[in-house]
Amino acid sequence: MIRARRTPNHRFATLLTACAMTGAVAVFSSASAFVAAPTAHAQTVYTAILVNDIPITNFDIDSRVALLRLQGASSAQARSRAEDELIDETLQRAEGRWLGISVTQAELDDAMSSIAGRSNLTTSQLNQALRQRGVDPQSLRDSIETQMLWNQIIRARFQATVQVDEQEVLAALGSRTETEDGAGSTDTEYTLREVIFIVPSDAGAGATARREREASAFRARFESCAAGINSARQLNGVVVQEEFRRFASDLNAELQELLDETAVGRLTPPETSEEGVTLIAVCNKREIRSDAAARRDVESDLRNEEGVLLSRGYLRDLRASATIIRPEQ
Repeated sequence: MIRARRTPNHRFATLLTACAMTGAVAVFSSASAFVAAPTAHAQTVYTAILVNDIPITNFDIDSRVALLRLQGASSAQARSRAEDELIDETLQRAEGRWLGISVTQAELDDAMSSIAGRSNLTTSQLNQALRQRGVDPQSLRDSIETQMLWNQIIRARFQATVQVDEQEVLAALGSRTETEDGAGSTDTEYTLREVIFIVPSDAGAGATARREREASAFRARFESCAAGINSARQLNGVVVQEEFRRFASDLNAELQELLDETAVGRLTPPETSEEGVTLIAVCNKREIRSDAAARRDVESDLRNEEGVLLSRGYLRDLRASATIIRPEQ
């Protein structure tokens, strides 16, 4: 069966992570950028904020302040931002626990490795560089983990409900310049038909192998869609599906390569499917101007915008129902 490329809402799925990661690595342009900072003095740790009885310590806040300043935040705004981020993250982690959603250690390790790799560093070297700048590496790790977790929560709660209006897509496409939307780009359009050698579900183990041999023999005789499709219809237990078209940009790389390797008027090699043994007749290929890629980008952007709004509202509701106490005040 033809399987179109599954195109996840990439930007919606990572609507919070990208900004944090970009900011985190922006200051790590090269290993030589790191210079040793004075070693932090011993610090008395106390609870600075309670969020639904979950403590945020002064050490947590100071470390996040250092991270934000490393990312370019001013001294005047860093502390209030740090407190807000830590309160939000505490609520987000609690929501994840309540929903039974979590980030695996492997996923988090991969994310940290990716951040380090952008600066040509190992994770250990990144951690060392952070410490040299007065930042506890765990602060960055906690931040990234919580944002990955929040992405999963947003997908679980809202992805099915995020709708993109057709008129919005058309309007956004129309507002793009030719350079931006790729209006001058081309895409390969395939005209295809599926030919299925049926294998009953209760057939014996040898039935599929026998049908594969029959399909291979038919493929060798097949030289054009015009004559070959009619011949296929005369065979017992063979179904010919209606003609359909697909763009190369809508197919996964493996299928696109297979269709590119198959000449017009020929069949792809037999492949076992749920119905039996399937071959694909490539009846035509043509290069046409297409806005398919631009359209997917626009739809992704619009979904991302709606996802951001839903995320903000969700977090705002969590804050509104939370009990936030500052013991030292």
